[in-house]
Amino acid sequence: MRLLSVRLILSLIVGITLVSLAFSYYEVLREKRVLRTQLERSSEELGESFALSVEKSWDSTRALQRTVQRFGAREHLLGVGVYDLQGKLVAITPELAPILGTVQVT
Repeated sequence: MRLLSVRLILSLIVGITLVSLAFSYYEVLREKRVLRTQLERSSEELGESFALSVEKSWDSTRALQRTVQRFGAREHLLGVGVYDLQGKLVAITPELAPILGTVQVT
């Protein structure tokens, strides 16, 4: 009788542990999916906002550089760079300049 109760208790412990592990794994996957979706959405919004600001200040190099620095200082970005249609670097944040190249700001 005692052996039966010990096996029952161990079976219950193992079963509850397995169910808890499976549920935790599922929750981690779900949370990662939610965070990835939020990151994609916020990066899309930031990109659209940045594109509009760059379009508005495209004619002035100084205004463009200010826009780049303003956007580079937020959202914990490493930096921001703007290229023209030919692939020439037009404006860049100072933190990113040593990595990508430098731009002469007038």
